[in-house]
Amino acid sequence: MATSLISNPPFNLAWTPPQLAGLMPMYRRGVPPKDNANYAFILHAVENAEKAALILPMCVLTPQKEEKKILTSLIESNLLRAVITLPERMFESTSIQVCILMFDHSKQTQRIEFIDLSSHYIEETREQRGQFGGKSHTQRVYKKTVRVLPKDVMTRAQNAIETYSTESGFCVAVDPDAIKKQNYILTPSRYLDAQIEKKPHRAFEDIVADYNRVIDTKKETRNKMTY
Repeated sequence: MATSLISNPPFNLAWTPPQLAGLMPMYRRGVPPKDNANYAFILHAVENAEKAALILPMCVLTPQKEEKKILTSLIESNLLRAVITLPERMFESTSIQVCILMFDHSKQTQRIEFIDLSSHYIEETREQRGQFGGKSHTQRVYKKTVRVLPKDVMTRAQNAIETYSTESGFCVAVDPDAIKKQNYILTPSRYLDAQIEKKPHRAFEDIVADYNRVIDTKKETRNKMTY
């Protein structure tokens, strides 16, 4: 088994599972659907590396049917370490929003770190040059604006992953039971929003009683002044 693996597999690729996939150790957690190989790439990474990080489309955060079975097994086996959502338009070739799933066979805690970086970006304008086609295309130069993560944001995210910390509006460490209650949906905003506590306020009965007491005091004062 490799020590670590970083992968950016093709997104939402249709594939044909092996005929005996159900008997193969690779697919003991479940067989991904034919119309989408995202979780096949995840299983391949988890089976072949002690630590793995995959850049994937956002749809993996809302698993369907067999995908949910696979994800449940990965979480119950304590392999999922972190879920990170990235900003849109980070790629020069597509504006699709992506996420990063991190897996670790040597986790020291049951918690999973959720990080939302979707709004933590700066924009850069880069020159693009055509690579294919006729001379008019290959010699063409144009500019494109992309979003990138500042160094300080990447450092904050790295620290959060290493320490399983919670920071309002940025990251939160979540127990598996909380994920189960969310039907195994991995969208970080669900768990970050759950950390926002409502400010406590006094009972309405006490507020009304104080209001009436002020009114009575004003009436009593006015009567004394009139007398």
